[in-house]
Amino acid sequence: MKDKKSYFLITVMLLVASSGALTSVALIPALAKISKSQEFAHLGNIQELVGMILGVTGLFVAIGAPLVGLLSEHLKKTHILLASMFLFSVAGSAGFYLDDIYLILISRAFVGLAVAGILTMNNTLIGDYFTGEARYRVMGLANGIGLGINIFYAILAGILLDISWRYNFLLFLLGFVLIVPIFLAYREPKPVHKINEEDNIKLEKKGNVFFILLTVLVAQCMFYMPFVQLSFIFEKFNSNGSQMALALNIFLITAALGSAMYAFIRSKFHFKSIYGLIFVGMGACCIILGMANTYNMALAAMFLGGFFFGWFSPNSSLWIMQLVPVAQRARYMGVLASFWYMAVFLSPITFSLLNQYKNNVHDTIALVGIISTLLGVLFLMYSIFSKAPSKEQLN
Repeated sequence: MKDKKSYFLITVMLLVASSGALTSVALIPALAKISKSQEFAHLGNIQELVGMILGVTGLFVAIGAPLVGLLSEHLKKTHILLASMFLFSVAGSAGFYLDDIYLILISRAFVGLAVAGILTMNNTLIGDYFTGEARYRVMGLANGIGLGINIFYAILAGILLDISWRYNFLLFLLGFVLIVPIFLAYREPKPVHKINEEDNIKLEKKGNVFFILLTVLVAQCMFYMPFVQLSFIFEKFNSNGSQMALALNIFLITAALGSAMYAFIRSKFHFKSIYGLIFVGMGACCIILGMANTYNMALAAMFLGGFFFGWFSPNSSLWIMQLVPVAQRARYMGVLASFWYMAVFLSPITFSLLNQYKNNVHDTIALVGIISTLLGVLFLMYSIFSKAPSKEQLN
């Protein structure tokens, strides 16, 4: 692949990776206005229905991702990606003209299926196109750019919201803009033969894959809690909307930087050790957030947590890619996305259960931080005392 073509492909891949961020960033600022809209004033349960807009999307990503992975074993990955991007724009922008909240919720379910296709295929194709150090760099950049562009999307969503909450749905038209670059940049990888006996021997590592998936479910469930409770955490400091936005943007910036430096971190530590550092770092973030007495102290916690959170997604994806046969890579990327978004769906429920014990948002966040730190220490101890991996395994 020529250098110019490589740079064009990587650029398009990074933009595609960022599109998943729109599912929440574009609409979170608009939810309050949607619930207060006169168009839905006749509905007594409008607040609950509006609250489901993000939940339905996440749930259908979790349902659709494994199915997309299986489908890719029979259809071309690039065709699935293009179809998903088209559906992303059509269903995503539907809220601009739909007058029925239930139809909007149905459209969000289709957005979830589209995002499942986009994330699963894009991550799988990164694994197909790149190997070794290049794969680590591109995966880290893809996650980092996705987090970084969140900031731009959040600002744009705020500007559009001043016109009307309906205009926020137009951000999903980004998918139409990306269809032509995807068509020009992506090439279908060479077909892989059906799983042979050698691949089946490799799949004895299924226990490790399940361990990664379980780790993702638990970790993402905990790490998502500060975001769900962000307004309640910063309420303690009488923070206004722009101060909370600053805290979130600082987290996203440092997370993007953390993702961009993932290849360097991976060259120094094994996947298990990186998980340990992530749990300890995010644990410290949550403990400081829970115990903070000033806005600046909470801001420092967000700054710290971002770096470690930025390693989380590439570490999970790349470890699974290393363990599974190429023929089943898309299937397992789909399962990984499913566990990731199922954790997002379960996070508020889990927090409510923990909060019944503490009955205080800040104490509960600190408790989550303590649990995360302890899990991180266990990961690090396991990494240190387990048999050192060979150079071949590290690469």
